[in-house]
Amino acid sequence: MTSPPSKPVFKPAYVATIGSGSEAAADSFFDTPARSSQAEVRAKAQRLADVPLVGQFLESHPGAAVLLDANRQIVAFNRKASAAFRARNESEILGARIGEAEECVRAYDRPAGCGTTLSCKDCGIAKAIRAARTSGQATVSDEAWLTIIDRGLERSLEVRAQTSRIVIDEEVFTLLAFEDIAEEKRRETLERVFFHDVLNTANVLSGACQLMEVVNEPAQMEKLRATLRRSATQLVNEIQAQRDLMLAERGDLLPVMKPTSSNGLLDAVSAMYDGTPVAGSRLIVRRGLDPDVMIRTDAAQALRCMGNLVRNALEAIGDGQTVTLQADVTARSVVFSVHNDGVIPPEIQARMFERAVSSKAERGRGIGTYSVKLIAERYLDGRVSFASNEQKGTVFLLELPRA
Repeated sequence: MTSPPSKPVFKPAYVATIGSGSEAAADSFFDTPARSSQAEVRAKAQRLADVPLVGQFLESHPGAAVLLDANRQIVAFNRKASAAFRARNESEILGARIGEAEECVRAYDRPAGCGTTLSCKDCGIAKAIRAARTSGQATVSDEAWLTIIDRGLERSLEVRAQTSRIVIDEEVFTLLAFEDIAEEKRRETLERVFFHDVLNTANVLSGACQLMEVVNEPAQMEKLRATLRRSATQLVNEIQAQRDLMLAERGDLLPVMKPTSSNGLLDAVSAMYDGTPVAGSRLIVRRGLDPDVMIRTDAAQALRCMGNLVRNALEAIGDGQTVTLQADVTARSVVFSVHNDGVIPPEIQARMFERAVSSKAERGRGIGTYSVKLIAERYLDGRVSFASNEQKGTVFLLELPRA
């Protein structure tokens, strides 16, 4: 099971030490690092509370809505926003930035918090907030994918954010309204990824069936039978993978944990892509353990996780290049690595395990790494990590417990 982040997301005392304006010296990858002190936040919140129309205006929004001060800190919010922040009390919400209130796992990657991290450059909420302050547009809309901590577990949050610049008693605030669009995005992902992959596999099946009607050569017939068997298996796997992902997101996936061969897992994932269009002329090199070591896992889910990592690696390199699969053993686990010579762009690395973020720098195409982390860490007692740079290429690590 995943554990909560080592740094608590709501940190009123920490916020207070940042100080205001000129006192903030922390650097930033995106927006200004300066923060209002808690005393300043409380004073602004009280002034807004003394204007009844402000509260009525916020409550009139159909979704969650907050008012942010010049340093992007929450100074007023409606009841739907409180629910979105999972019923945090007012003293914890006031003074937090939106990523901190939502418990974004990246909120404290930089000392000054939400809005200043490398991930914030690609965050739709952060971009919409900054645009409302700087562009002069009446309303700015964008979409955001966040990984948040919800009751001690990581989950993906997908929202549509709208921001507006508002002046109250000669002070400028940013109105941020946001709504959950997870179901809408799941449907889009289903159409874009699932149907795309299933139709590709079904077309291979259809083509092989048509060829069998005109081929008489025994060797060719056997080759077509092998294609049919492989494609039918792949089609079933793709349907099951989507079903299991939906169950995993709801917390309803029931893994069957039992002793499994480490080398057997490597053999199975190598065979999964052998001779497939995904592999093409790319090579898969396997380096197993001698002697073999048993792991305790759900073999089908572990194979699916490894398969997603291998597929990503194959798609990231060119013809003739190599993906290397390797297993290394520690006192309590086996660490499987998937290596290729490609390099993932830094902005994608910062958001690698978010839903609908692809390692190939395409928004909305990939759910592979997201599903690997979700299933491995929440259901297989595993750990997933990666490193990517020009010197060593890209390697993903999947650590699973020994039997």
